[in-house]
Order: sequence, then structure tokens, then C-alpha cells
Amino acid sequence: MDYSKLLDVISIILASIICFLVFFNLYTISSSQNIPLISVESPIIFPFLIGITLLILLLIIIFEQSKFWKNYREDSEYRKNVINELKDVLFYFAGLVIYISFLKKLHFNVSTIIFTACVMILLARKELNLKKIFQVILSSVGLVLVIDFVFSGIFKIILP
Repeated sequence: MDYSKLLDVISIILASIICFLVFFNLYTISSSQNIPLISVESPIIFPFLIGITLLILLLIIIFEQSKFWKNYREDSEYRKNVINELKDVLFYFAGLVIYISFLKKLHFNVSTIIFTACVMILLARKELNLKKIFQVILSSVGLVLVIDFVFSGIFKIILP
């Protein structure tokens, strides 16, 4: 895979959000339980040091990448390809959120058959025909039956 400035920007945004959430969580714990944040005896000193390390590394990455971005020119065709792949990831993530929300209502078997069929159709949409759709549904049902047998029959674990 070639270099993409868009993927760099998205990863820096995600790392910034994670860094912010680490410090927000540390502040919430520190203020709600009256725990000193910067103390050797503090139980949250290790997460604080990890957060500081993340912040320093994030700033180094932003600085280094900004120098690189000044001289880099990206191919427009490749950029379109990256955007299409990001759309696929977002569709998959949305499908995962919908799957998790329907898991309680439709239970494991029905939800998983629908989810795996949708993901397989998303992955094979360029060469999709009636035969492929039938194979996708059949393999989704087979996958769920195998998972159900392994967890319920062998491990004696009740699936949701």
C-alpha cells in the first residue's frame, strides 16, 4: 500500500482523541476520588506517565509529518481509492454497531447470519450475482451453525 496523507490525518486525529480521553479519564478519577495525580504513591501515576508519553509521541509525529507533507504530492486516483476503502471501513463499522444493537432483540443466530451475509456482500460487491448471494447466505448459515455447535455443544456456553 502506498503512502496516503488522508490516512495519516485520520490516524493523528484518532490518536489525539485517545490522548484526550486518557487525560480526561485521569482528571475525572483524580477529582472524584481526591487522588493526587503527580505523586510517587499515587495509584494513577503509571497511566499518567503513559498519557504523557502518548502526548509527546503524538507531538513528534505531527511535527515530523508536517515536514514531510510540505514536499509530498499525492496521486488523485490513489486518493479516490483510499477514500473508497475508508467508506468500506465506515460501512463495516456502522454494520458492527447495528449488529451489536440488534443482538439482544434478534439473538445471536439471526443477528450473526444477517451481519456476516452483509459483510460478505460488501466485500464481494464487484463480482456479485445471484449465485454468489446464495453462496453468501449458505456460508453465513453454516458459519453460525458451526459457531453455535462449538460454543453450545462442546464448551457448554450459552450464546446471547
